[in-house]
Amino acid sequence: MKNRFVIFLCFFSMLLTIGVVPQRVDAQSEEGEVAMNVAPSIVVEVSEYTAVSEALEVADVLAFSIDDAGTVVFSDRTDCSIEDLYGLCKETVPAVRIQTQAQADSLADYLSESGAPDFFVLSSSADLIRSVRESCPVSRGIYDARTADLTASNAGYALAGKACAAGAQVILLENRVDRALIEQIQARALLAWVWAGDCAETIWGAATSGCYGVMGQNGSAIRDVLTMFRDDAILHPVYLAGHRGYPKKYNENSTAGVEAAFQAGATHAEIDVHLTADGEVVIMHDATLDRTTNGTGTIAQMTLEEIRRYKIVDNVMLAGQSEIPTLEEMLEILQKPEFSAKLLILEIKANNAALVSTLQEKIEAYPDVRDRLLFITFYEELLPELAAQMPDIPRGFLDSLSKTDFLQRMSPVNAFIDNILASELVSVSGAAWIRDYGYAVWAWTYNDVGSIVSGIHAGFLGLTVNNVGDMSARIRSIVAPASISADEAKNGSLVTAILFNGSEVSMPAEWIQISDDYGVFSLQVSDEDNFVSFTYYTEPVKAEGGGCSGSMAGETLFAAAAILSAAAVFVVLISVRRKRG
Repeated sequence: MKNRFVIFLCFFSMLLTIGVVPQRVDAQSEEGEVAMNVAPSIVVEVSEYTAVSEALEVADVLAFSIDDAGTVVFSDRTDCSIEDLYGLCKETVPAVRIQTQAQADSLADYLSESGAPDFFVLSSSADLIRSVRESCPVSRGIYDARTADLTASNAGYALAGKACAAGAQVILLENRVDRALIEQIQARALLAWVWAGDCAETIWGAATSGCYGVMGQNGSAIRDVLTMFRDDAILHPVYLAGHRGYPKKYNENSTAGVEAAFQAGATHAEIDVHLTADGEVVIMHDATLDRTTNGTGTIAQMTLEEIRRYKIVDNVMLAGQSEIPTLEEMLEILQKPEFSAKLLILEIKANNAALVSTLQEKIEAYPDVRDRLLFITFYEELLPELAAQMPDIPRGFLDSLSKTDFLQRMSPVNAFIDNILASELVSVSGAAWIRDYGYAVWAWTYNDVGSIVSGIHAGFLGLTVNNVGDMSARIRSIVAPASISADEAKNGSLVTAILFNGSEVSMPAEWIQISDDYGVFSLQVSDEDNFVSFTYYTEPVKAEGGGCSGSMAGETLFAAAAILSAAAVFVVLISVRRKRG
C-alpha cells in the first residue's frame, strides 16, 4: 500500500513536471474587452438598418442580405445600396448573403465596378459562391452548411473539400455542432464559424466548440461572453504537422518516420514530392539523392527502379536505413485504421506542371484518403494549376506574405497561408489581422518545445515541427460529460484532458455557471519552463437537478490536487537525497 501511495504521488509529480498542475482561474479580460490571442471573430448579421450602428461597434464581420436588384434587405429601409453600407463598415469586413443567381450577378457587378477587395460572399449554394468568385477572384466565400447532412464520421473532411472547390475559405455551421466536425474542417486549413443565436448558453457553446467565428444577431451578447475567457484561453484545436515525418528520431521522409510522428501526436505529416523520369512520384526533400541516401543522382533524371536501388541512410543517429518511399506508400499509411484521423500535407518541390498532373492521377486511385490531403508549395505559379486540377484539395503558400498583399495574392487561388516564422503574418497581431478575412496562421518550422509552446500561446492554428514527441504528453483539449449532477458541479468534478498523443488523464477543473442549468469547466495549467500558462474550456455541460451558483465550485479538488502535487515533490526530493547520500 505504501508503494502504491508513493507511485500515486509520483504521478502527480510528473504532471507538475510537464506543467499540467491545475491552477485557480481568477484573472479574466478587462470589462468590455476580449483579451484572448486570436479570439473567434464576432460576426453579426443585421436585418434592420437601425441595428447597423450598434452592430458595427462590436462586429469584426457584418453580414447582410441583398435582393435581386442588389439593394440591401432591411425591414425598416428600402433604399440602402451595397455601397451605402460598405461606406459605414470602415474596419469591419462585409459579408453579403445571396440566394439567387440574380443576387450573385448584382453582387459581382458591384465588386467588379468598385474594386472593393475585402468582401465575403455568403451562401448555402456552392454554385453561387463559385459564380461570384469567378467574376471577382479577390472576394472570399463563406459556405453556409447549416442544413447539410453532416452525420457521416468523416463529414468535416469532405465538407472542407466541397467548400474549397466552391472557392470558400469559411464554413458556417449550426450551433451545438459536434466539435469533431470542426476539428476535421480546420484540419484542412479552412475555418469554421458557428451560428450561435443570441442567448448566452448557445454563444458559450459556439465559442468553446473550437470555431474561428461566432455568428448571431446580437454582437454585444457575443462580445460579453468572449470577455469572460482568460487571456491565455485555448479555444480552437491546434494541429501539429511532423516536418518530413519525425526527423529528430527517424530518417526524414521515411514511412517509419511518418507513422512514428502520427503515433507521437502529430495530426499531420508534411512530406516532399518529386517526379521521376518515368512519371512516378517519390518522397524526398532534395532534388538529388546525394544528401539523404547512399546514392547520387538527380531524381528528375532517374527512373523509379534506379532510385530504389538506394536507401535513405542515417539522417539521424542510429536511424539505420530506410526505403525511399513512393507517394502510394504514403497514402497507404492513411488507409490504416489507427491513422484514420491523420492527414498528409504534400509539399510540391519542383516548379513542374507535369508533377501536378501526375499527383492528380495518383490521388484518384485513393478516393478514401483524398479528403485528408493538403498541398503546399513555394511556387506561387503552381497554385492556379492545383486549384484547377484538384479544386477540392486545399492548397497553401509557403513564401512570406504581408498584410498588404495576402488578399490579392491568395484569394484568387483560394490558398491558405503557411509562412515561415519570420513572416509578418506569423505574429499575434498578424494572426488577429487575417482572422477576420477567413484565414488562420500556419507556420514553420519549430525545432524545440519552447518555440512550439509560444506558437500555441500566440493563437496559431497549425505548426510544422521537427520533434513532435516534445508535445506528446501535453494537453491538447479537455472534455467533460454532457451532463452532471448539481452536487458534482458545486463540489467540483474531474474533466478528461486529451493529450497530443491521444492519451487521456483525469484532472480537477473549475465549474463556471453560464445559465440556470448549464456551465463549463475550465482548467488552467502552467508551463513554468516557458513562462506561459494555458486555460482550456469544455463545451457547456448540463447540471441536472438545478443550477449551481458562482464559479468557486471545485475548490476542494483544487486544494487536494495542490496538496498531492506538493507531497509528490517532497517524496521525489527525499528519494533523490537518499540516493545521493
